[in-house]
Amino acid sequence: MIISVRNWKKFQHYKNRKPPWIKLHLSVLDNPEWHNLSHFANRLLIEIWLLAAETTDGIIEVESISLLAWRLRYASKTLARIIKALQELHSHEFIELDSKTLAGCKQVAIPETEREGEREGETEKRERKRFVPPTIEQVQEYMTTKSYSGFTAEKFVNHYEANGWVQGQGKGRPVKDWKACVRTWVSNEKAEANKQGLKQHEFEKVKSVYPEGVTINNDP
Repeated sequence: MIISVRNWKKFQHYKNRKPPWIKLHLSVLDNPEWHNLSHFANRLLIEIWLLAAETTDGIIEVESISLLAWRLRYASKTLARIIKALQELHSHEFIELDSKTLAGCKQVAIPETEREGEREGETEKRERKRFVPPTIEQVQEYMTTKSYSGFTAEKFVNHYEANGWVQGQGKGRPVKDWKACVRTWVSNEKAEANKQGLKQHEFEKVKSVYPEGVTINNDP
């Protein structure tokens, strides 16, 4: 594979070859392409400049990307990242890759991109499964959208926080969907209110017959 550093003779010129240092031109600071590089591509570019300093024309020739990775002391598992960074540097016109190398990079990068998509999908699934307790504001906003009047979000949140965000009797089960819990909470509160209202109604009927010595028992 052949990697050619663009504008090498313009920015890097020496009387003696293989100097112990390279020049970093100030124009890099005002180059938007430089600032748009990923961190890994940025690092790899400097390392390619260092390798190019060992040549007379800024053209690096290595047998394979694996040997390039070994020369730069990268682990073999980073080959896909190196390929992606080389493509990035080529597209931003910092380096030129011969057609054979560029074609090989594209072939290797396609399955890696698919694997990255799979990993991102798995991450999203894990994030969806990971429960994050809602704030009082979030619960209140949801109650408002559902037109649940007369129910306080603070009471709901305090109840579940005290229970460690579990639902059910005994040890209970970890809450997965707090909105579903809100709906159940409101339904139970309405049922309890109707129950108390029915008891009060019966009490008033009895009281009208026996106005003295009657008390209401709210125990279930």
